[in-house]
Amino acid sequence: MTLAVPSVSDTTFRLYGSGLIVVGILLIVLGWRVKGSTIAARVICIVIGAAGLVDGIYVTAFTQRHQLWELYPFAFILALLAVGYLLKERQLNREYDEEARAVIAAEKAAKRAAAQASAAEQVQPEEPQPQRES
Repeated sequence: MTLAVPSVSDTTFRLYGSGLIVVGILLIVLGWRVKGSTIAARVICIVIGAAGLVDGIYVTAFTQRHQLWELYPFAFILALLAVGYLLKERQLNREYDEEARAVIAAEKAAKRAAAQASAAEQVQPEEPQPQRES
């Protein structure tokens, strides 16, 4: 969906360009700083952020306000989808980590119980058995 308009107010022009720049910077920072998600989600977020940043700089620095240009609202929708994907992957990784920790804890507990059982068997003195007279 594009909205081609012959003339745009100066406020709309500046708001669109600065919005692209802010969204691009936000996506780059989120992709760089949010730990716990997959590498793919972080790279996608950084790439989309870089594209938004470059587009915002292009719109504000090189596009003249009085020429025909198009608003691309999907740039902002794509940014929201990238952030959602990043956070979803982070949540999934947390769930996987919790499951892995539970399995490791169960294995350690089983080893500890086996070690305690074998130690208890070794500590108990053997009862002298009555000798049989033949």
